[in-house]
Amino acid sequence: MLDRSYLIPNRYEGVLNTTPWTDPMIRSVFSGVSRVTRLSYKASDQHNQVIWNTGANVIAPLYVSFVWWLLQQAQAQNIRRLYFMARDGLILKEIADILAPVCGLDIENRYIYVSRQSLLYPSIIDVDEFDVRWLMWNPLTDMSMEKILRRLEISVDMVQKELNNFGIENVSRSLSFIEKWRLRKFFFESRVKSLILERAQKHYETAIVYLKQEGLADGIPFALVDLGWAALSQYAISRMLDKGGCRPSEGVRGYYLGTNWLLWKYRNDTVESFLFNPSNMIRQMPLVQYELPEIFAVIDHGRTVSYEVKNDRVVPVLSKSNAAAKEWGSDIQRSSVLTFTREVVAVMPKHYWRKNFPSARVAKIFDLFCNRPSREEAETYGRFFHGADIEEKNPQEISPQVSFGDFFKMLRGYYWVTGSVIRSRWICPSLIINIFILLNVFRHGVLWFFDSLFYKR
Repeated sequence: MLDRSYLIPNRYEGVLNTTPWTDPMIRSVFSGVSRVTRLSYKASDQHNQVIWNTGANVIAPLYVSFVWWLLQQAQAQNIRRLYFMARDGLILKEIADILAPVCGLDIENRYIYVSRQSLLYPSIIDVDEFDVRWLMWNPLTDMSMEKILRRLEISVDMVQKELNNFGIENVSRSLSFIEKWRLRKFFFESRVKSLILERAQKHYETAIVYLKQEGLADGIPFALVDLGWAALSQYAISRMLDKGGCRPSEGVRGYYLGTNWLLWKYRNDTVESFLFNPSNMIRQMPLVQYELPEIFAVIDHGRTVSYEVKNDRVVPVLSKSNAAAKEWGSDIQRSSVLTFTREVVAVMPKHYWRKNFPSARVAKIFDLFCNRPSREEAETYGRFFHGADIEEKNPQEISPQVSFGDFFKMLRGYYWVTGSVIRSRWICPSLIINIFILLNVFRHGVLWFFDSLFYKR
């Protein structure tokens, strides 16, 4: 006798087959392959089983649809090479390597070792509003002068006079809103600016060689690929190529899962998004959750810190590998996603990949997971430790168990709030989750307002 789980699709598989996001036959294939992949693995514990099931039911259908969409965009725009940016881009590249042949594309997929930390500083041409923005982050984020100076690689004693002029005596304490407002001018002080440009040039000399070495300056039409959300790495790459006199005249193009109101574009660059963008964010607000897509793409290799010369080549300098991610189950998640991808390519006829296309409505499965998770899903993914800032310092659980009084405090940080609501066993969780979705609109509006007030694009 067959178990009922083999015969009855779960809620994600049902949504994949019924939500009109593409051709009915494709919906049926995606739903069936999602179920087959889910049932092909039996873990010894619930934690690993939830990770595998999430890969098969949520991550794989979402990311395969995203990559399918961006490959079609690249073909239509005569892109010959795609650069998948570390680290979130690795799983996307692996999916693209499987999909590109069945989509009939002669396109080169490359993985490029970059990060905001390795790109932003060397891209500085002359200190401007964009640089002040990434150094201080948004005005409502907790920030100390010590953290800012660490990003600048400048010691306190080197700028003590300037710090005194701005009334900063204790560099380790959090800066107030008013202090942040005044400190915008700190970076334009002649001594500070000189130190910044000196260090930026030092990092630039190896970073630009790495970009050229990877082919970004050889004239082949290319595009960058990442999850999102403000496209700061694309801005930095484009500006660095401009600094080196090798930026494409048509600008740099980027494909993203989503972009938000804090998006920065360098000159005539192009940014295209699959799920949400600044023009439809309010309508798509249930999908505007940043932590989960990044965990869905997590791998265990370290963050790109900088670049160095070895054996006449420039290579990335990586931080320590993410052992915690591996221990949590990142390999299981990746295996599930790639198993689904290979299976769906094997089952679906090639002409469907070439003549049809997915829409963002496939994200209904992500909406379900993100905003209506089961307790097991909230426990498994809510316990993941995630560092959201550039240096990934002080990682925290993305969904800690908290009291109701801490609900509004969570809106200032980078958390999967819904997961916390479920894990904390609050009463009326559906009502609280709906309130959060509304508050998320307000939160992004406030961030955009103060960001625009502080920094002129």
